[in-house]
Amino acid sequence: MKPTTHDSPKIHYGWIIVGVGTLIVAACLGLARFAFGMILPSMGTDLQLSYNQMGLLGTANFAGYLTAVGLTPLLLRRMTPRMLIAGGLFVIALCMVGISASQMFFTILALYTIVGIGTGLSNIPLMVLVSYWFRRERRGLAAGIIVTGSGFAIILSGFLIPLLNDMYGAQGWRISWMVLAAIVLIIAVIASLLMRNHPQEKGLEPVGNSTPTPYDPSETHGHYKASQVLVRLGLLYFAFGATYVIYGTFIVTSLIEDYGFSEKTAGYFWSWAGVISLFSGVVFGTLSDRIGRKKGLMAVFGVHTLAYLLAGVH
Repeated sequence: MKPTTHDSPKIHYGWIIVGVGTLIVAACLGLARFAFGMILPSMGTDLQLSYNQMGLLGTANFAGYLTAVGLTPLLLRRMTPRMLIAGGLFVIALCMVGISASQMFFTILALYTIVGIGTGLSNIPLMVLVSYWFRRERRGLAAGIIVTGSGFAIILSGFLIPLLNDMYGAQGWRISWMVLAAIVLIIAVIASLLMRNHPQEKGLEPVGNSTPTPYDPSETHGHYKASQVLVRLGLLYFAFGATYVIYGTFIVTSLIEDYGFSEKTAGYFWSWAGVISLFSGVVFGTLSDRIGRKKGLMAVFGVHTLAYLLAGVH
């Protein structure tokens, strides 16, 4: 049965999906991954972790995410995106509570690996929902708004975690994990209540022009097999992941231990990084709608290259 549109609300429910999706990204990536670098200095000091152990925690989390990349397509055959997203967030919150109470490095390693799995189980289905709720010419903007959730979480962690460390001393990092777990849990409940798997559930059409956009061979210079596209996207994601995992894990620790920043000052720096990132998702998402995904990715990686070069020479 074709969805009806005459009773559509003034605000399309697709934008509600975007709003909730922004919270989901804030939880599964911003708080579960990017806030880790802010917690790491105090956690490393209290547990006497070496740089190798700190790096291993970041690697384990990313390995968990990659595991979820392989599992999610299989799970989506049996579960809805809404169920996977909410379930992934609940797993993240539970493991954060476990980390806050842990005394042993290997316990934290195991739990943070599972956090990575929960991150993938939440984030990947969310990107699938974007393709359901938004047609091609609005999809980049929608995805760009959603990824700003990480920026909001970075801003929050940059101010909140130093404050909790000041209040609770050596145990501040444990309180931080508990507080972040509570926020993730609240977002999990919101996601389970408000997310919808398809516009048809609300009697709506996807956001965007209903006229099909013809295929333009110039975008890809010809057809490629699915396996070729997968390999290329995998290499791109590896380049992005390897760089952001290293930077996100050690930047705050380096500012404190190598450059003599106070934790509060390093937190301000981290928060400003979050503020700047708020614009990137919308700008590059809208840009990709106009110039294509390929050129949009080239622009993003070009900016990344310049930024890492500038960081390396100072």
